[in-house]
Amino acid sequence: MIFLFTTMAFWDGFIDSRISSHSTSPIQLGNQTVTPELGIRSRLISQANYTFQEKYQFSFGAEVLNGLWTGHSFPFSNIEPDIFRLRQDDNSDAKIIWPRALSVRSNHGKVSTSIGIQSFQWGLGMLSNDGLQDNPFGMAYQGNIYLRAAVSVTPQNTTPTALRVFVAGDSVLRDDNVNYYAGDRAYQLVTGVVQNTKSYGYGLLGVFRHQQDKPEENHPNSPTTSTVFPIDLYAYKAFGEHFV
Repeated sequence: MIFLFTTMAFWDGFIDSRISSHSTSPIQLGNQTVTPELGIRSRLISQANYTFQEKYQFSFGAEVLNGLWTGHSFPFSNIEPDIFRLRQDDNSDAKIIWPRALSVRSNHGKVSTSIGIQSFQWGLGMLSNDGLQDNPFGMAYQGNIYLRAAVSVTPQNTTPTALRVFVAGDSVLRDDNVNYYAGDRAYQLVTGVVQNTKSYGYGLLGVFRHQQDKPEENHPNSPTTSTVFPIDLYAYKAFGEHFV
């Protein structure tokens, strides 16, 4: 009986590491010349998943060392502190530890649920990306992180390529407009339908989102708030080895 129990559970995981560099050319500002320099940045993501009875999956993951170690992405960003939301004139970002996964997923036939900290890749990654996929718009240094509760239904069948309808509620920890550690707060309701196969794929995503930015002394209306309703549609079709 013990042997049967152990064969119904297994561990898997991954480690993703990146090191990139860039160089700047001399820039002339009046009588001042900004000398060229070399910038180096890194990122390390690690995640482990424990699957039990093919129905439950527990995920644990973290992101560390994500930041600039030398050089300035923006040579003039240190003129006045806190003007830029993402600091690029020091390595403070690299000292932050981000939780990338701390979640539980369950699969019950045509209905699956998930709750906890997780990332989410959608289409080409313009509205939401996990920072791990190939990106046609350049290298993804970060990735969206949510505290999410979600329900997904496959009304037709339970294969990986089946049509899927889902709804989720999020508290955003990090994306292009939010840094939870800095004081930003954003909450959203997400719903969509998606199907991806080897030969074609499509998806329609709708979001209701409310956000309050961190207090900023240089902004006259701080703290600012916004409510948006983005909609994203994508589709692709395979023609041999090419996708359109």
